Amino acid sequence: VSTQSTWDCILMVNKIFILLLGILGVLSKQECLTNITMKTYHETMKDSDNVWLIKIYTDWCGHCKKLQPTWDLTSLMLCNRSDIIVGQVNAEEESDLASMLETQGYPTIVVFQKNITYYFHGDRTVSKIMDFAKGGFKNTTGIKITGPKTTIQKVFDVGYKVLEGFVQIIDSTGLTFLPYWVKVMIPIIFCLSPLIAVVICIICLDDSPAGKDANEEVNTEKKLAESKGEEITKAPGDEEEKKKEKIEQSQSKDNSEV
Repeated sequence: VSTQSTWDCILMVNKIFILLLGILGVLSKQECLTNITMKTYHETMKDSDNVWLIKIYTDWCGHCKKLQPTWDLTSLMLCNRSDIIVGQVNAEEESDLASMLETQGYPTIVVFQKNITYYFHGDRTVSKIMDFAKGGFKNTTGIKITGPKTTIQKVFDVGYKVLEGFVQIIDSTGLTFLPYWVKVMIPIIFCLSPLIAVVICIICLDDSPAGKDANEEVNTEKKLAESKGEEITKAPGDEEEKKKEKIEQSQSKDNSEV
């Protein structure tokens, strides 16, 4: 057999294999894969006793695209299991649901059962993922899902992720020996430094000679204004007293003449 014919045979087998994978992928997407939305969560997942094997992904994620053939094959292999439902969540279209499931990056593979999320951290192979869905998740610690997050919770989550990003940057500079609370305080102080600078400037201006002189001038003006106000309020009363004295003097003169 010639070398050329051998290569042609190998290429033909590869093409057939790729075609079969494509067919399996299409079949799995149509019959065995569930596109999960927030509506699915409220209507089906929330009160279900089934095991939900879920992949959380985005369209722009390269690792997600690389995982897709494995995920399609996994869904096909588990398609005959009535107790396991394989699904996927598009984090861009269902951001609230992805946030509620405590997404740790893309892609994230989780098992969801009875409002508890279990995270898969093993090798992303069909066998490992299937073992995790069939009961391996019970050997891990899950996170209780309480429902969609409020705006305040989302803000705190964003702040926490930002702080974690700063901590990773600090660790990358070789400062891993610093305590965790010091690493967290560094970005907080950095962000609050403009406000701290303004407060220090105000305090320094108040304590400076110019600031004291300005305060004394203000106090003097206030005293003058108060004294003028007192004079104005007292003036009408003084005139009335003088009128009363004149009337009394005139009455006393009349009495003396009589």
